Amino acid sequence: MSYDYGHGWPDWNYDHLATTVNGDWEGLPEHAALQNPDFRDRFINIHADFLNTSLSADVATARLDALAAETRPVMQMQRERWCGGASMDGWESDVAYAESFTANRPAAFESQLRSNLGITGKAGLTLKAEGQGTFHLAVVTVAPPWSGTYYLNVPVTVTALPAAGWTFAGWSGEGTVSDTDATTIVAPMAGNTTLTATFTQ
Repeated sequence: MSYDYGHGWPDWNYDHLATTVNGDWEGLPEHAALQNPDFRDRFINIHADFLNTSLSADVATARLDALAAETRPVMQMQRERWCGGASMDGWESDVAYAESFTANRPAAFESQLRSNLGITGKAGLTLKAEGQGTFHLAVVTVAPPWSGTYYLNVPVTVTALPAAGWTFAGWSGEGTVSDTDATTIVAPMAGNTTLTATFTQ
């Protein structure tokens, strides 16, 4: 579906998205699919979901550091047993590069997302709750209070999920929504948007 991701590893500024978005050869369908406005909006919001959560610089770097710490003792034994006691310097250097990548890549990619897809600006989304429940976005579920960065005029679909023993009772907030009684609403993201879901026991 997407072009060889290995191209992007040597440089966190590499604009891999440009190849995916503009590639119109057989077997690479995103170029055509992005002409569909609904697909384009979902494509953008899926990336925004991850950039706001698991692929944010802080979260990704912390995950990398945890994996490196777990692997380091075993890697030392590996090099002693099979690599003639080779120094750990090369491995540590690779870990350091990976840390630089996770720290710098999200901002670089976010800029490329905007430039390649003609996004005009950013808009903050804040989700709050009265009572107990969570929110599902394009592909992630988040607990309130929660804030993330999305994009002007790229509508965001939000579903309120009541906790066990609670019932959804309605929406309020700064975002214009078409139906405040529906569990799932679409925020048009004309600007910074705050939505509050009310849950009752």
